Amino acid sequence: MDARGSSMGPVEREVMALIMLIAQEASATKLALLEDQLERLPATPTEYLWTSYAVAVVHTMLQGRSVSPPTIERGLGALYKLFTRCKLGPLETTPDLFVAMIKTLLVYLPPLENPNASSVLTEDGRMCIVQCIGLLASRTAPASFFTLPTDELIEVAFLTVAYLLQQAEKEVARASRVQALDSLLALLRSIDNVDVVALLLPGVVAKLLQLTHHADYKWGSKVPAKALECLREVLFLGLRDSRWTHLVSKPEFTLAAALSPFPTTTTTTSSSAPLPNTSKPQVDRSRAWLETTQVNMQIALDLICRSQRHHAKPRVRIALVGLCSVVVRDCRWSLAPSFFSAFEALLSLSLDPILDVQTSARQALEQFHAAMSDDEGLWLQRHATARVVSHLRDLAKKCATDVEMEAEACATLQLVLAYDQSTSIAFDAVLHEVLRAMTTVLRIDHVDAHVLAHESRSRPTATVTFAYYRKRFVHVRSDAAVRLATQVLRRIGARGATLIWIDHLMAQLRDESERSTELLLVLNHFVLGAAHSGVTSPADKPSLSVQNVGYLLDQLLHLPQWTTLPMATHFGGQPLRLPGAAFDSEETTSVLLEILGSCAEALELAFQPLLMHVLYPIAEHLAGHSSVVHQAATATLQRLAFHCAYDDVPALLHGNMDYVIDMLCARLQQLDAYPHTPFVVEGLLAHAGSTPLPLLHDAVQSVLRSVDRYVSSAHSAGLLRVMKVIVTTAPPSEDTLTETPPRPSKLDAFLKEMKTLFDPTMGVPDDAASEAQLDAMLNENDDDDSAVLERKMKAAMPVEHEPEADASDAIMRDLVKDILVRSSYFMAAPDVATSCLASSVLAHAVLLLPLNDLRPVAARVWPAVLKRMESPAKPVVLAALHCLSALAARCGDFLADRFVSEAWPVMRPLLHVVDASAMFPVVTRHDLTMADGEMMSSTHSLTHQIHAQCLECLRRMCSASLAFESILMDVARVTCPMLRASASASLQEAARRLFLAMAALNGDALFPLLADLGSWALPAPPTEAFPAFTPTAVKNVKHPVSTSASTAAYTANARELLRCMHA
Repeated sequence: MDARGSSMGPVEREVMALIMLIAQEASATKLALLEDQLERLPATPTEYLWTSYAVAVVHTMLQGRSVSPPTIERGLGALYKLFTRCKLGPLETTPDLFVAMIKTLLVYLPPLENPNASSVLTEDGRMCIVQCIGLLASRTAPASFFTLPTDELIEVAFLTVAYLLQQAEKEVARASRVQALDSLLALLRSIDNVDVVALLLPGVVAKLLQLTHHADYKWGSKVPAKALECLREVLFLGLRDSRWTHLVSKPEFTLAAALSPFPTTTTTTSSSAPLPNTSKPQVDRSRAWLETTQVNMQIALDLICRSQRHHAKPRVRIALVGLCSVVVRDCRWSLAPSFFSAFEALLSLSLDPILDVQTSARQALEQFHAAMSDDEGLWLQRHATARVVSHLRDLAKKCATDVEMEAEACATLQLVLAYDQSTSIAFDAVLHEVLRAMTTVLRIDHVDAHVLAHESRSRPTATVTFAYYRKRFVHVRSDAAVRLATQVLRRIGARGATLIWIDHLMAQLRDESERSTELLLVLNHFVLGAAHSGVTSPADKPSLSVQNVGYLLDQLLHLPQWTTLPMATHFGGQPLRLPGAAFDSEETTSVLLEILGSCAEALELAFQPLLMHVLYPIAEHLAGHSSVVHQAATATLQRLAFHCAYDDVPALLHGNMDYVIDMLCARLQQLDAYPHTPFVVEGLLAHAGSTPLPLLHDAVQSVLRSVDRYVSSAHSAGLLRVMKVIVTTAPPSEDTLTETPPRPSKLDAFLKEMKTLFDPTMGVPDDAASEAQLDAMLNENDDDDSAVLERKMKAAMPVEHEPEADASDAIMRDLVKDILVRSSYFMAAPDVATSCLASSVLAHAVLLLPLNDLRPVAARVWPAVLKRMESPAKPVVLAALHCLSALAARCGDFLADRFVSEAWPVMRPLLHVVDASAMFPVVTRHDLTMADGEMMSSTHSLTHQIHAQCLECLRRMCSASLAFESILMDVARVTCPMLRASASASLQEAARRLFLAMAALNGDALFPLLADLGSWALPAPPTEAFPAFTPTAVKNVKHPVSTSASTAAYTANARELLRCMHA
């Protein structure tokens, strides 16, 4: 209610009555009632007739000397309610009343001389005083008070600021500290006089620095945040550029400024009026004072910005944004030495993970850039570039002496990234320093060959996922830190001039080979950045052009790092290394290959004309190298196929095979100069499948000619590997895919013959069925389908008739024949590895030829295979047995006679058990200490594998030809020890399969042996003339069983075989 009305409300009447009673005699009870009644007034400050009187009564009571502490606290509470509910009238506009009230309130605070002295008031009372001071400062008129301030007013302002800072530092309660800083902030805003604020500046900044930088963590975040707000207000009021225009100089990039580099300075006096009392300290507003202030503020602001930008609480970081915003926007020239400290703090906070902090920092940067002039923008670009180089150089020096630098490296790289996003950094001018620093920070420790880093690329119609082995760095180890570092590199590549960084990097790669891996890593991310992959594209920077990428590839493919490639293939126990191989050549080569994929990603379909230059270098690393290089080449091919719009890697290789054929053929004729060339064929076939074999015919013929030329050199192993890839990738012959029908046993043949003799209708053609079949064929041919008729005509022709094969099939057959013959030559090599590899090639090649072509070749290679079975080296014997098994499976009937007469005598000693106790080895003290893995390794020994392969070879030969019956019982007696229960499970299974095959051939001859081994009781005789068997009846056969041990160990397997035979 307005007091100017004719009547007052009941609340106002009660307030007036209580004021009258307090004026007569003050007490705590009356003041408490007054406080309650004032609480009932409207919350909005209103003008009342009795306000001044009430303030005067309470003020007079507070000035009394005999007032008790409870009464004082109640009076302060009532005064606070008066300030919040009423308009103060003369108190708001009269400096004398303002000064008197402030002095009265300061009396009850702890003295400045002894801040730890006990106070007569409680914590709530002191907080009430601070709140009243804040209300007085915010409700007064600063223009009328401090335009021409009096000595007394300045003294009160100093005292009030000192008391408030003391309360903010010494109070126990956090809320009291925050309230003191709130009141200080209101008081500073009410002063708003440059001379007075300049006088207050040193002490206020020192105390606020203590509250901010040296704050106790128990204070929480509100006290440091409020202290930063006060510091921001002090700097804005006392040091903003608009109040020191006669002492600050802004950059000017004009012709006049260039012609007058040393302008004359004129002494200017302060434009403000001097203080009335000359005894008070006055501000000497000169350049010397400003320089001293700049030095002191630089120390304080550096400490604050470095410590508070990483504060855990977002409230403090937001307050720091406000402080730094004032420094860079309003005080950038008056506090020029502190500009970059505040600016870099804003840049770091613009990438803060908290959205509120990030938004406020970016808004502050936008306001700063909007307020800058063109000359200031040029000044900032020049100095920002120098600052970025300085930061990177300092980080590189620290990384050179200390390994644990990830946290500091992330902070610095984040700052560099923010610099690039906010300003235009001239990276081209400082590229040498940037590269040296980044290669030190991103020093590669090794490439982890156990962890793949998968990446995906997509377009509207397809998606590809490729993987390179993860690179491990010395100083940045976490995934987030690596992503940050690579993002910085891509931003530099996107901003810089492409041809400049290409030439610079290539020059360094030629001169500094010890940093080649790191330099290539930088180059890879520069390419991706220039292609705008993973970074926002600058508006004034186009993407990479075909000419730039072509120039880069021309420089890249001539680097010496391509010739320092260690090969993973071993010859003679030593790894083959080309001259000048470096220790980190694997990592270097993998990054080189990765760059080729990045170039394809940069150009997309426009990269297709450049495939002819890069396919052969990539194919050189598809085989014969370490897993790191192989994986890099494979992933690069996947990227090339995807970005050049091929369906997959085989389609890419098949569509561009002509680019590599000529060079491949030429280098295969010069293996001394290019020893790795055979692995190119191996890699192409391994990744493209059998589809490009016709295209590679010339190259494969060159391989065969090289085999003939280098038959006795160290290149034979590589050439054999190529031949093995050829025979493993080529499609098998059609007759190998058809299953051979099982041969009828003698029992089935005998029964069929008996039925034919006693049944006259057996074997007579069924005329009715033949007529029905003919009618069905005629009905099917009514449509005159020529293809169907041709197929049926061919089916009706004799078996000897074969249609003319395609030219490609004929070429493939001739190729396989040549490989088979040459493999038989290499089987005789004295080197065990070469001999085994040749046997493996032969075993695979056997599966590719039709039987008509295989039989002459099999007869030709038979002596070589048989000779290797007599070798003293067990690996050679095992490889020869594999070849023999393959031949038995494909043309066993053709080789049966020679097998019986030549191979079985050689194979029999391989299956001979020297000592029966070998099946029951004696456990020695050494055996008791063996690990489980060592005891189980006997099943994987070469002898065990030879036994298993012999059993498989015998089974295949038994299934292939009746000629095996001549040695059937001999084979059974030699192999029956494999049926013992003490033999390994795989040997028992192989032996059972062999005996089943032999039982199908002649079960009657095999029955007595199995019955003896299984201790099988014979059934009763069928007639009375032969009433019983003797216990040894099964042994009275043509081939008795001779076993030195008991037959109990054979019982399980022998009875299982007997059940299968009579099932």
